Amino acid sequence: MKLNIVFKLLFFTLFFNYSLYAQECRGASNRYKYKFKLLKEKKISIDTSKVKINGIYLSECEEIDIDGKPIKVYYFCRFFNNGKMYSSSGYCSLPTENDFNNLKYGFYREYCIEDDKIITEGYAPWCGYILSYYKVVGDKIVSVGSSDRKFTKDVVIKYDVAPYISEYKFYKCNVNSIPFW
Repeated sequence: MKLNIVFKLLFFTLFFNYSLYAQECRGASNRYKYKFKLLKEKKISIDTSKVKINGIYLSECEEIDIDGKPIKVYYFCRFFNNGKMYSSSGYCSLPTENDFNNLKYGFYREYCIEDDKIITEGYAPWCGYILSYYKVVGDKIVSVGSSDRKFTKDVVIKYDVAPYISEYKFYKCNVNSIPFW
């Protein structure tokens, strides 16, 4: 059990450092054929009145770089009107509008909305398909948890009491790219 936790911690530490090294130079995923199940299983129409599709949601975090120094890292996500969502990998500087329209440096997802809750399904090469849970709070969305797609029956997310993992604030901007996945 302890060895398993050590391996997971080591893997995520190495992945995090690897993802921050030489940023803005390569894409995070080149897989475009996904087998998402969320929208098919939920059979929910996409309601874009809860999330805005005419801009991006931006998160600014302070993280530790490979040398142990604190740096600001920016992440953004975009929602599309067809149930697609794009989450960027980390940027070491504030992304530009060109970055907001370049959908090759991040991860591809599908989403559905139930009340003020957003559920996304994405694929990460290191852990497979994963569900992420968000709460809509005004012009922000906040991450409140995630789970492996296989074990969703055992996961209970309490949207009102879960600590916020990350917060994305909406910024209106010129976004004109379309999802290709």
